[in-house]
Amino acid sequence: MEGSNATQLENIILARLNSKYVDKPPNETDFNEDVNAFRQLLAPVLSVTDEEFDNLVRKLKLDIVRIMETGIFIEDKRFHEPWLPARRAEIDFFFWNRYKKYLEGFKHWNPRETATLGSVSDDIVNLLGDPQSTEAFQRRGLVLGDVQSGKTANYTAICNKAADTGYRVIVVLAGMLENLRRQTQGRLDNEFSGRLSQYLLDPKKKEIQNLPVGVGKYGRIDNGGKEKRIACFTSIIKDFDANILKSNNLSLHSVSDPVLIVIKKNKRILNNLISWLRINSTNNAGLINLPMLMIDDEADNASVNTKKDDEEPTAINDCINRLLKLFNQASYLGITATPFANIFINPDTNDKMRDDDLFPRDFIYSLAAPKDYIGAESIFSDDAAYKNVLEEICAVEMNAFFHTVIKKDII
Repeated sequence: MEGSNATQLENIILARLNSKYVDKPPNETDFNEDVNAFRQLLAPVLSVTDEEFDNLVRKLKLDIVRIMETGIFIEDKRFHEPWLPARRAEIDFFFWNRYKKYLEGFKHWNPRETATLGSVSDDIVNLLGDPQSTEAFQRRGLVLGDVQSGKTANYTAICNKAADTGYRVIVVLAGMLENLRRQTQGRLDNEFSGRLSQYLLDPKKKEIQNLPVGVGKYGRIDNGGKEKRIACFTSIIKDFDANILKSNNLSLHSVSDPVLIVIKKNKRILNNLISWLRINSTNNAGLINLPMLMIDDEADNASVNTKKDDEEPTAINDCINRLLKLFNQASYLGITATPFANIFINPDTNDKMRDDDLFPRDFIYSLAAPKDYIGAESIFSDDAAYKNVLEEICAVEMNAFFHTVIKKDII
């Protein structure tokens, strides 16, 4: 079929362009010459119409010229020593390497993008606590990024590298709504665990539990011949449920694989998780001796305590702090595009119950937006490159619009 020919031709040309232009993308002239030469070379086996070719050229231009840059960060160096560079030679980056292959092979990222993503995620993982350390730690950090600029890809890369470096429990707080949690779980199924989570917790589906999806199609065996897995304790159809785990005889200590838990910021769900962990996983001191990474997506929403020092903390904030303190080693990484609530958390609260709150005391990392990213600054700033897309609306028209679409009882 011609449609499949166009897809195959696009993939082949993209692979060859990426191999030829490793350090920087081609200019317009070189790009046009190369894609036309590849079309002629492959025409006997992959013939496409002119319309199909024009469409794939447009897509190739977006894929091949996209550039990412590393971000910048500030850190408190007093209580943290860099650990990842010294351990790099001994680490098999199995999960990261298959995620990189997935991005390049399935999502058409060019190698320059994945190299930058690798560098950025290295920087951030290195700012977390060392999961192989014998010392207790509670790290607090924040990652800033523009809206729809690649924050999820970054924290997915961090999940993969955290699993590679020794983190045993990865908790992702995926907003407050179930549809957002399911969306995040589905993406991590494809880009982290490599298996469909709705089957993993269903004992009736054992025959299809290990069918690979996403990154799972890019490798399941490490360099030593061992099968590598991520154990999912939540699924795309079910938030955390202790009864399901009990029926499957699952606990943190019953599996040797890294555990992924994707949950809503919901007081009942969080309290259920905390209770289950206390009953099933803590030692005599009431702690869990497994390194844990918590990724708080949209960390400005519901996570921050908005009560005064002499008042009880907000429910979600209290749950997050209690969950973190269950682990002897825990790193908290907030992700947000609007960090104001987080950076204005009082770092010197006098309340001893909250002296270890979510203020990003250890580091703040600011992601650089991709070169082709168009955000608010590109449209609304004084020297905005795309301010011509704005159309001025007079006040009379605006008032008429609001009176039409907004009900009086809402106002």
